[in-house]
Amino acid sequence: MKIIIIANRLPVKIERKEKEFCITRSEGGLATGLGSLETESELYWVGWPGIHTEDENEKLEIREKLHELNFHPVFLSSEQIENYYEGYSNGTIWPLCHYFSRLLNTEGGSTGRHIAK
Repeated sequence: MKIIIIANRLPVKIERKEKEFCITRSEGGLATGLGSLETESELYWVGWPGIHTEDENEKLEIREKLHELNFHPVFLSSEQIENYYEGYSNGTIWPLCHYFSRLLNTEGGSTGRHIAK
């Protein structure tokens, strides 16, 4: 059996170190919770790799490294990162789903900007 997890972020951090990319596991959140799941099923993750690049060669390198871990990146533009990931997702959706209404962004600046046209 396969389990496919579709999340905002992949359970890793990717950093540029000189001329290569380093991948480390993320701490906390969904990644930690599901990381302790004991199953013989194949786990596949789909989500943003947490790094922005417009360079197709860098995207290919990141994709190849992540596919070895059964991670499938969805690359976001800088505008999508600002308006959706950092804005709407972390400013509206996350506080609502975690009972942190005091952190809720009610200004509406990023609400709706994440929708692809």
